[in-house]
Amino acid sequence: MENQSTLGNQPVQKYSLGAKIAAVALIVIQFTQALASPALASIQAAFPNVDTTIIQQIIALPTMLMVFSSMFCGRLIAAIGYRKTSYIAIVLSLVGGFMPAIIHSSIWVILFWRAIFGLGYGLTFALCVAVIGAAWVGQEQRILMGAKTGIGALCAMGYSTISGYLAQMSWEYVFYAYLIIIPLGLIIVAWLPEPPRPQPKKKTATDVPESKLAGFGSFYFMFVILACISVAFTAAFMNNSAMIVVGTGMGEPKNVGFVMTIFSLGMGLGGLSYAIVKKIMKRFMLTYLFLVFGINMWIMCTTDSLAVFTINAFIHGFLFGGINPEYEFIAINSVKSRSRMEDGVAIYVALQGIGQFIGPFLCAGLAVLFGLTGVYYQLNATWPILLASGIVLLIIGIMKKRDPAAPRPDQVD
Repeated sequence: MENQSTLGNQPVQKYSLGAKIAAVALIVIQFTQALASPALASIQAAFPNVDTTIIQQIIALPTMLMVFSSMFCGRLIAAIGYRKTSYIAIVLSLVGGFMPAIIHSSIWVILFWRAIFGLGYGLTFALCVAVIGAAWVGQEQRILMGAKTGIGALCAMGYSTISGYLAQMSWEYVFYAYLIIIPLGLIIVAWLPEPPRPQPKKKTATDVPESKLAGFGSFYFMFVILACISVAFTAAFMNNSAMIVVGTGMGEPKNVGFVMTIFSLGMGLGGLSYAIVKKIMKRFMLTYLFLVFGINMWIMCTTDSLAVFTINAFIHGFLFGGINPEYEFIAINSVKSRSRMEDGVAIYVALQGIGQFIGPFLCAGLAVLFGLTGVYYQLNATWPILLASGIVLLIIGIMKKRDPAAPRPDQVD
């Protein structure tokens, strides 16, 4: 730690570069989820009598359990602090990630380990966002939020590539790759900061009793619900790209992997450049994101060229890399009481997971409602909503000459 600035009446510690590296290392652990995907075909061959949908739970189960474990992250931080919570997250991620390599007598044993990994998966994600929100403010917070998203996406590319080679030798080798969590865990143990947590205001006999939800504020709940719905729409590309590429005859299944690699590259660059783009766009950041999301997705629905679709994938990834840290920054700084920030992050992360889960059902339902068919049916149901949202935000931004209230000290660049 170095010197201090102030946040309201509370000192804000200035943390070292090592603390920043440790905070981002949490998301590098979380993205190890990408290691398992290339092994599914080999695992299916090793368990030929197991239904494909059960094999797919190796990926789906951790994502589902992420929702539950992230919900408890805020309460865990309040009880034992950031560092001790990170120890639990590291152990769960390591044990659940690595153990399928050595104990895998049945598919159900593997799924048991994946469930344990899923608990760590949710904790690392929520903890990473919370510790960045608590330890850094303003532009520094934005830079770290973007770096978290960008580095995570680039790591996912690396993980998938390494895992693909390992899966060709043996599916067990893929799970040995989870040993990378050990050096990452040591970095976190050595340097992760323990920001002081603001204490709730002490109640007096004359104070009016307040709901536990009052500490979040109405804007916070409105925002996280809308963010949950919007991620269901923005994730439509990832959920449908394989069917579009193959179904339209643009390419073969092997081309889908290349398209998604380009998407991940765009997401990485979008995250790393987030703070710069935010500084340019200012209050029009979400306006820009939604407008370009809508236009880009409309172009996807009109092309039959793999080259054009691949460029669209890069743009979509770049936007996705920008909207994630923007949402996280808003979620952190819209919680009314700083003492509830960790709980606010936990709820936000859980709702993001729910949004991704319900996305295919929501988009498919809208497509049926509007009578849309074909391989683009979910994208055609989605892009008008994203474009309309951008137009509404643009009108609001133009009408608002300035923010209705002065920014909080932690939001000043």
